[in-house]
Amino acid sequence: MNKTKTLAGILCIIFAEMAAASPQKPEANFDYHVIHDKTTSIVTGSKQAINKVEVVEFFSYGCGHCFAFDPYLKSWVEKNKQNIILKRVPVGFNKAYEKYQKLFYSLESIGKLEALHEKTFNAVHQENNPLQTDDDITKFANKNNIDAKQLLAVYHSFSIAAKAKQASKIADDYQIDGVPTVLIGGKYVTSSQMVGGRDEVLQVMDYLVNLSKKNNSNNDNSTDKKSK
Repeated sequence: MNKTKTLAGILCIIFAEMAAASPQKPEANFDYHVIHDKTTSIVTGSKQAINKVEVVEFFSYGCGHCFAFDPYLKSWVEKNKQNIILKRVPVGFNKAYEKYQKLFYSLESIGKLEALHEKTFNAVHQENNPLQTDDDITKFANKNNIDAKQLLAVYHSFSIAAKAKQASKIADDYQIDGVPTVLIGGKYVTSSQMVGGRDEVLQVMDYLVNLSKKNNSNNDNSTDKKSK
């Protein structure tokens, strides 16, 4: 056996393992893009957001990719809960999605969003309940021991319609044209579609959270120097 070929083969294996263990540094305009003209925090006024990086998921309960991504995101948030605060913004790309916006904010309004977020996804994608009519919502409410009349009253209220409209405006302002899409630090946008997979986008999200923390630290240092 040729020793040169043997050495070359070993080196190829080593470099391949290094590449697998150390993914390339995410690149702007390829793995994520930077928003330069938006500075407004979507979690405005939240005490939880102090010293934490804001992570916003744009999604819809009607989106199959969002349903598939949700458990990945849940695990990622748990791992990073000391450094980030998660906010979800439901999009209203079509009439069906607009109804999911209203349901999202209705569940939030009655204090049941966290308890029923996953169950809402399951109803649509596993239990053949599209949650598009009052009867659908009543069935869902009864199954989950919620007062259906209260939920529907909130669902049809002006305040919920206003929240849904505001969510659509936020998505438009950030030029969100597909879901799930993640906005990090109010500045960096990425998605599994951009990077090629769910595991890959979580790695990019890790990078962007660290980048946002670094930017925030630099901004704090600059402010301190100016105040002196």
